[in-house]
Amino acid sequence: MEEEDFFLEDTIDAIPNDGYLVVEYNNTVLCSVHVHSPDEEILLNPENAYSSTEGFESFLDLDGNKYYISVYPGFNKVRYEIAYDEDINNIINIDKAKEFFKSITVRFINYKDYITQLKFFTIKTSKEKWIKELVNFFEHKNTDDIFQIEGLTQLSNDVEKDNLIFIVAGGDKGKIKFDYVQGLYGVAKVVKVPYNKINKSYTIDVQFIYFFNKVLTRKIFSKYENLFDVPNVGPSTKGEQNQAISGITIEQAKSIMLASAEITKISNNILFSLFPWVKDEYQSIATENYKSLIDTLPPALNVISIAKVFAKYLINYNSKHTTTLIGIFGMWGRGKTYFFDKVKEYILNTNNEEKKFYFCKFQPWKYQRQEATWAYLYQKILESYLEKDIKYLDNSFIKKILNYQGKLAEKSKRIQWLYKIITSINIERNYKILALNIKRLGATKLVFSSMFILMAAIWIFFIPFDQKLNFLSWLIGSIGIVGMIYMYKSYSFYMISRHTAKNIMDMYGKTNDYSNYLGFQSEIEKELSLLLQAYIDEKKEKLVLFIDDLDRCNENILIDIIDGLKLVLDNEEINSRLLVVTAVDERILEKAIEHKYLNKKLPTNIGTREYIEKFFLMGIKLNQLNNSDIDELVDIYTDKLNYKLDEDDESIPEIEEPLIENDLNIDAEISGDIIGEIGSDGVPPVIIQSNDGNVRPLFVNNQLNIESLVLKGEEVQYIKEILKKVGLLTPRKINMFIHRYLIFKSLILEILDDSKYEKFHPKMLVEFVVMSQNEDKLNKFKEHYKNNMDFEIFIPLDEFSTEKINREHYIILIKFAEMVSPF
Repeated sequence: MEEEDFFLEDTIDAIPNDGYLVVEYNNTVLCSVHVHSPDEEILLNPENAYSSTEGFESFLDLDGNKYYISVYPGFNKVRYEIAYDEDINNIINIDKAKEFFKSITVRFINYKDYITQLKFFTIKTSKEKWIKELVNFFEHKNTDDIFQIEGLTQLSNDVEKDNLIFIVAGGDKGKIKFDYVQGLYGVAKVVKVPYNKINKSYTIDVQFIYFFNKVLTRKIFSKYENLFDVPNVGPSTKGEQNQAISGITIEQAKSIMLASAEITKISNNILFSLFPWVKDEYQSIATENYKSLIDTLPPALNVISIAKVFAKYLINYNSKHTTTLIGIFGMWGRGKTYFFDKVKEYILNTNNEEKKFYFCKFQPWKYQRQEATWAYLYQKILESYLEKDIKYLDNSFIKKILNYQGKLAEKSKRIQWLYKIITSINIERNYKILALNIKRLGATKLVFSSMFILMAAIWIFFIPFDQKLNFLSWLIGSIGIVGMIYMYKSYSFYMISRHTAKNIMDMYGKTNDYSNYLGFQSEIEKELSLLLQAYIDEKKEKLVLFIDDLDRCNENILIDIIDGLKLVLDNEEINSRLLVVTAVDERILEKAIEHKYLNKKLPTNIGTREYIEKFFLMGIKLNQLNNSDIDELVDIYTDKLNYKLDEDDESIPEIEEPLIENDLNIDAEISGDIIGEIGSDGVPPVIIQSNDGNVRPLFVNNQLNIESLVLKGEEVQYIKEILKKVGLLTPRKINMFIHRYLIFKSLILEILDDSKYEKFHPKMLVEFVVMSQNEDKLNKFKEHYKNNMDFEIFIPLDEFSTEKINREHYIILIKFAEMVSPF
């Protein structure tokens, strides 16, 4: 008996980290081994080189003899060894074993084909979180012991036909024959809803729509685990990760696409076609709101780290010995609001057992009169108080009332009119208003007035009329004139009580409406103090008042607000409960101080700094962007906007008729020579900026011009270079410039064919958009073509001054550059 009879060595073509070696006997899978990536040295020296053992698996024949396979990955190929695992003399039926070994086949299968062979079932992840999950169930042993499933019927009902699902895979070596890389594999559609209940599971059929270019490993994907609202992407089987497919909602799909550069680069094309509601958002480039875009971008410029430090400072801030404000300084568009949002996010996510934080946002520019501004401040804090979760109110009585209301509503469901009355009563809100007004008016008047109203109600409504007469007769007979006087007083008291009841209801059942109140600041201060006492427990809670866009106020009101806030913070009841953070452009603040307090002839940086130090205990300034900041922001903005659908993508909408007829009735949008030129070309412009400011979509040959919405690498590089020369940039200005350039490029592509467009150097086009934002330069460029009637004219740009361009094309560039820069 020779050992060579039970040893096999060979190589096979394979793509590293993209599939498995499958060992089979008579079309039965014995085991599979994942093909890992080779060592770095192998990639550098690929000829006949293989990594040390990177994969190992064992399997049995029909008699229980044990064999193993070792895998050695190389460059686009794999060397493997198969051998008997023990002393060959222990084999009982040697002939049968030899026949078995000779019949073994090995093949490489990529993960796309591999995963489609799997059968999928539903499972519940935990008692707390419901999510549609499909679990691989390939040749499990002791199934009843493995799966702990609850609420299976409800879960299977949640899985509907045509649902889109993300395929998530995990390894579980000890329980299945197949093992594969943990991670996100692709997107599938539910073809058949759960059926055929087997072993506490339901079979489900899926159709694979798309596989990602590479497996997104669990290590990468786990960074975004909160998107699925579960601790781990896949369910647990006795503490180990098992195979799973995870259901996905619209918001989760959008978040995943926007959260990770790795995911976006790999999957954006197919995901845009699967989720058109996301693609539509990306196509609205010209009209996209700046703030909504910023909110979905990954953080940049170390904002998370800076916000974390600033947030920790606020958490530990002790305002007991100071009445100053805390400032966030920076130019308009620098990202002050975004920065504070990250500070707020960190504080809310910090498990601070000692103090609970609440937040209120105040934008004083909405009311440019001082009295109305203070009334608005009171209103915003009042709204924040009324929104406070009842679970944070230290009152067991109101919680019992709410619990009783819920039980009463449940029992009265069959009686609709009663159910509506019970559920319409906002006990939580009314309690908060009552608690506030007890602070304002005191409880004594409420208690005695309520007792009198109750007694009067009993006398009027519950004592029969004849008993009232008998009582009065007895009273008059007993005390005579004194009784008459008493009756008169009682009647007078009753008349007063009617008004008293109304007054009590008004006082304790309403909030002060300061939107119509233009009283003195001191009165507002008093009311703010009472409101905060009802709202905030100074020992356990803190309200952070964020004053946003203060620099949008006129100079007088800006300083008055800061002065007023300092005065308000002199009130100890307010100061112990309120932390004021103000976002402001320090340049505008300095001008406002100079305007109100200082001689305008004095240098701004002398006296103004002293005043700022008086107003603000400390502050953080978001610096001007340096070159690396500009590079980072341009990359982020262009990555978000830079997608390209396949030319044959069926999801690109077709238009039956042009949006604008081929005529010259567009003088209101594009004026002068260019109109005639466009008309003579016979090319209708299909995107124009109308008088109402709307920008219509771009279409070429009745199809969306995707090419015009894509920024090439060289364009991105030129944008970076030119923006660095502009100076005083903010994230908002950078983002605005990129959008302007995209529309500018799209307009040119619409009017000129590709051969003409390709003659324009990308850097020159970027320069034209920059030039259009400077009125003096724009006029200079206009004068250039008006004074030169040659067929071709030189370009008045330093770098391109020796090059000539068709005069008509030059006019088109100027007109469109001006069009996309209306301000």
